[in-house]
Amino acid sequence: MVEFARLWALGLGLLGLGALGPAWAFAAPADDIAAGVSWLHSFEYERALAAFERAETAEPRTLMAYWGQALCYEQLLWGNENVEEARRILGRARAAGVVERASAKERAWLAAIEPLFGDGDRPSRVTTFAAAMAALATKYPDDPDIASFHGLAILATRSRGLAGAHHAGEQEQPALIGSAEQDRAAGIFNRVLARHPTHPGALHYLIHTWDDPANAHKALEAARVYPSVAPESSHARHMPAHVFVQLGMWPEAIASDEAAAAAAEAKVKQDSLPVTAQDFHPLTWLVYEYLQANRFDDARRAVEPLRAAADATRDPRLLSLAATLRTRIAIESERWNVLAGPGYVNYEELFGVGYSAAQRHGNEVPFDPADAALAERARARLAEMATLPRYAERRVLLEIMAMQIGAAMRARSGDEEGALSLLADATRAELTLPPGIGPPALIKPAQEQYAEALVRAGRVEEAVAQFEAALKRAPNRRLLVAGLDIARRRGQLSTTRAWPVGGAVVAIVLALVAVRRRRASRAHAAAASRPKSKRVKSA
Repeated sequence: MVEFARLWALGLGLLGLGALGPAWAFAAPADDIAAGVSWLHSFEYERALAAFERAETAEPRTLMAYWGQALCYEQLLWGNENVEEARRILGRARAAGVVERASAKERAWLAAIEPLFGDGDRPSRVTTFAAAMAALATKYPDDPDIASFHGLAILATRSRGLAGAHHAGEQEQPALIGSAEQDRAAGIFNRVLARHPTHPGALHYLIHTWDDPANAHKALEAARVYPSVAPESSHARHMPAHVFVQLGMWPEAIASDEAAAAAAEAKVKQDSLPVTAQDFHPLTWLVYEYLQANRFDDARRAVEPLRAAADATRDPRLLSLAATLRTRIAIESERWNVLAGPGYVNYEELFGVGYSAAQRHGNEVPFDPADAALAERARARLAEMATLPRYAERRVLLEIMAMQIGAAMRARSGDEEGALSLLADATRAELTLPPGIGPPALIKPAQEQYAEALVRAGRVEEAVAQFEAALKRAPNRRLLVAGLDIARRRGQLSTTRAWPVGGAVVAIVLALVAVRRRRASRAHAAAASRPKSKRVKSA
């Protein structure tokens, strides 16, 4: 891709078409600038930063080298930023007199990103940046990079998933899904792709735009093309899984994240980085995808390198990831003895400990007092966490988890109606959250637990409705598909027993069929008992 960008810039210069290309088409060194922009489009910020630093070293008067370095410290969709470092880089460019010597278009690029590193909270700075990129896109309508960054800025003004969606404070943002901004950004990316079908930014950002179950099909083509455009990027290999998971396409999702996990591991080895620097994000998705495909052994094997690295380094991030995956595997496979102890690393494992304690041994034996105490401690701690400022962004999740354990405890204690009432509340709370991006934010989706409880209570019609609704938010999820099948089968069975209409009709139909079979059998027997007449051959 880097070589293509360098040759493209050279060709534009030879043809005298520099005004149609990026601002750095004639700025030395064009190849490092083009490489940096390409890595930015794939969210490979470390590689992008290295490319822009090489550009500055080769030619300190290149403004776009400073522009790119600064932008690496504002990760728009991830919410990570280092404003002070970005300001320091831009200040260095001004002190060196680089801005004055730059072209008008380069100065326009710089002016557009400056709001990101100005005063004010992050949402207001991002909103101002989006407006600046809109003005830049109007001035240079044929530049695909400007258009793509404009669309990305629009996406950054809206929350995707849970982040910023359900707490008070300066980071609160309205949701992307169903908004005018979602359609507006998609329109920008589609226009870029109409003229530049392999543009990495437009392909990548379109996938993020339609990252919800109702719209993911609109990004299916982009998901198939994007990895081949940026093959060295682990993130690019992973991105198709955002579409495939939303559509329940497990083999395709697995293939994407196996490739992404391999690329992330290879990068660490290639750059001689410590294992703590490895991107394990694709692995967290891969484990979930294996579970949905009934590949439980593969899921357990996939976690082993992460577990070993966590145990060896005691790195908090790796320990937390390993705990989450351990919990997900235990709950999805319904192995209630895996999390039998009281210890936990994060709130997800705490939920797993409490939920497993409430489910252990099912209804076959009385609720063990030790399990009941363990479940109650987990429930109470989750409820307490929900009140703490540090968990503000996860408040609703924590409240739901506490209700889920409470409902499981009530069911084990024989309070079926109380359990169903609590699960109905948990489901309503879950439905206030946006659909998940990737694996569900709740280790055990509340609506799934509610539907399963309705089946056990014999309320199969309500269970079917809950399963069907949940499948719209999580298409082809294994336990939802299996639960719906069970509910429908039980519904058919109960229909045959219903009185007076259902059972009577079925009984009449079966009786008529039996009568017809007996008559047919008698007729066949009578025919068989008659003497056979010999056929006389004609002469």
